[in-house]
Amino acid sequence: MTFSFSTFYNLCSSEARYELALDLIYEKFKPAHCLIGKFIDADTRVKTVAYSVDGNRSNDIIYDLEGTPCNDAKTSQGVCSISCNLQQMYAEDEILKIFNIDGYLGVTLRALDHKPIGIMVCLFDEKVTVSDEDKHWFRELSLLVGAELNHNLEIAAQQILVKQLAE
Repeated sequence: MTFSFSTFYNLCSSEARYELALDLIYEKFKPAHCLIGKFIDADTRVKTVAYSVDGNRSNDIIYDLEGTPCNDAKTSQGVCSISCNLQQMYAEDEILKIFNIDGYLGVTLRALDHKPIGIMVCLFDEKVTVSDEDKHWFRELSLLVGAELNHNLEIAAQQILVKQLAE
């Protein structure tokens, strides 16, 4: 699958853009789980806006961040990559055990003012090695996905404001 900015932005919906991002990520890395999520509840939890298992769309999920690699990645400015032994490093994260996850690749999605607004994550059920070039690609894709998520959050906030003003 060839990727270009015009391909991403010519899609008719955010959902289609998120799905394209998941498809591109799956094609490149083959993660067991891949998600794009927004922070909710004072940034203590994540609600997915797109989620796939073995490259197939799955129902969205909500999960707590405490004690997870996503929580640590939230404060990072770059791509967080853990090649193996993830369950040992995050023993309190039950989801990693349930899904038998061993490796992690994640990046924080940020608003234009650099405020963390979400996360893009790959979870691997085996040891994974991600090159610097692939981390750069993942980071670049996250900028597009982050801009899309930021736009959606801004529109939702404006709609709430308009509704409040109309009351």
